[in-house]
Amino acid sequence: MQTPSLYKQPLYALILCGGESSRMMTDKSLLEYHNMPQWLYLYNALMPLVDKIMISCREDQKALFESYDLIFDGDEGKGPAAGLLAANKAFPDVAWLLIACDLPLLTNRSLKSLVAHRNHEKIATTFIGPENHLPEPVITIWETAGIELLRKRVAQGFNSLQHVLEDNDIELLQNEFPNEQINANTPEEREKIQAMIKKN
Repeated sequence: MQTPSLYKQPLYALILCGGESSRMMTDKSLLEYHNMPQWLYLYNALMPLVDKIMISCREDQKALFESYDLIFDGDEGKGPAAGLLAANKAFPDVAWLLIACDLPLLTNRSLKSLVAHRNHEKIATTFIGPENHLPEPVITIWETAGIELLRKRVAQGFNSLQHVLEDNDIELLQNEFPNEQINANTPEEREKIQAMIKKN
């Protein structure tokens, strides 16, 4: 197994916006929970924490993000794995903070904690899921060694980021604000989260 680098590599962020959003029935990255598209809300939250931010999207979406740095999926993998591997191919010597676009409650405070507790000597740093108690694959700092492990899995026909995290030595954190890890994939979940935001 490849060991992580002995020096801390630069940290870039990748916001995953290329999903089909079939259950939500509308593009999740464009939903507005905080008076702006969700992808832009996450972009602003990440900006002070990383060296560069990229948007992972489909080619037919590029007009939505035309003034921002984009990454399109390549021929490796499917879903989030494809986005992460494409980002690594474009910038092979950096670690990636991978963030899904369907996290309306996520704030800068959770992201700050994740970055502050980054362990570059392990393949990844992530939070434990508050409900399933498993690693959160898309609120994760992926070191290059972890991405190479993912690449090997994808070459074998497996696209699960979570399985890579579960099967290897990672820095697993307890988030002080676990509700921020709740995602919204359906209209019903969106309404529930919008009600939570209004209460706060």
